[in-house]
Amino acid sequence: MQNGQVKGILTECHDRIPRKEFEVDNWVIELKPLNANVALSLNDPNQAQLVADLYKKGLLLNLSANANFWRLDSPRIFYEQVPFLKNDFLSGSEHVVDIEAYRKYEVAEVLLENEGLGIAINVGTAFFTSMTVDDYFSSKMTGRFYTLSGRYGENKGTLYYEGPNGRVKCYFTKYMGDVTLSTTRKLKIDGVTYQHAREYYQKKYPGFQVSQNDRVAMVSFPGAEDSAPVPVPANRLYLRVTNEALDHDMSQVDKIEPALRDELLTKLWSELGNKPFGEHFASVKPGFFAPRPDNCGTLSMPGLRFGDNRLLPAPAEQTTRHYKDHFRNRKRMLEECGCFYVPPGMARDIHFLFTQGVDSKVREKLSDDVCDKIAKLTGIKVQPLIDGYTNRNKRR
Repeated sequence: MQNGQVKGILTECHDRIPRKEFEVDNWVIELKPLNANVALSLNDPNQAQLVADLYKKGLLLNLSANANFWRLDSPRIFYEQVPFLKNDFLSGSEHVVDIEAYRKYEVAEVLLENEGLGIAINVGTAFFTSMTVDDYFSSKMTGRFYTLSGRYGENKGTLYYEGPNGRVKCYFTKYMGDVTLSTTRKLKIDGVTYQHAREYYQKKYPGFQVSQNDRVAMVSFPGAEDSAPVPVPANRLYLRVTNEALDHDMSQVDKIEPALRDELLTKLWSELGNKPFGEHFASVKPGFFAPRPDNCGTLSMPGLRFGDNRLLPAPAEQTTRHYKDHFRNRKRMLEECGCFYVPPGMARDIHFLFTQGVDSKVREKLSDDVCDKIAKLTGIKVQPLIDGYTNRNKRR
């Protein structure tokens, strides 16, 4: 950047750039070698974000090369290779340990005013099944599979496919029963026709260990949801479990205490070494960033007005107890008084869309309750308009 205008584009590449022209709107960007060194400064507002992006990329490359982690879809989210917890969520006489909990790390860059560049890593928890799609369906545990996916009927559960190119996210469509890789229909992929899925794997990925008798599930991949589903070996598919499908005890695993969070992040930075961004990049300061006392404080809460001009005063004191009471009273006041202001042109009709399988009484009860609640809060009567559909892929 020079005087607020783009004068050149700096790219970091490790190989020859195959494409040198890019169309953006009505412009064509042409990449040309600069044949010169460009010094970037974090102190320059026009360069700070570029520096931050380069450091984040360096860290992501380091994590990608680390055998202790794997990625699924986002380039900035990593999972530990080994699950830290397995548990049993089945009640009754059945006993199947089929869920694994993994530590999850999300990376982001943060430009800290008057401080420099910070790298924020959030640690969380992700749940996957240890059983494959084939395990669930072949052992007649279909109900369990749909319960864990948190989805039913035509809706799709999220899976990861342990394929020839590593773990890849995909969406479940259908388990094909007795259909195997060698008995699927013909496939046409990238202009090449294969007699069945087994032939595709044999020719395209000869090192990928699959059997002709492996049963098949139909899946779609991100970016191709509207395309026809493709067959993959069902014993290479694992379900990502939604938190809503977990029982109460296991769902609490996702809540990481500050001391454990500190321990996990300290361990992660230790594994990344002294040069986490790369050999030619700066290192990090020891310890975690904390703002100086003169940059810290408690925000004052304003008073809020509700219907009939009723006022909820600001907290009397800036303490945890007074602030919690204030937030609790917000809900109470809204229930009692309704909204302070509602746009006169607010829509009076609310559309409710249900699958055909939902009972008509359930549809009416839900839509009426929602409309009654809106009317109570706004003072405006609204009318429910109920409609149904049979296929989620048919858009209106």
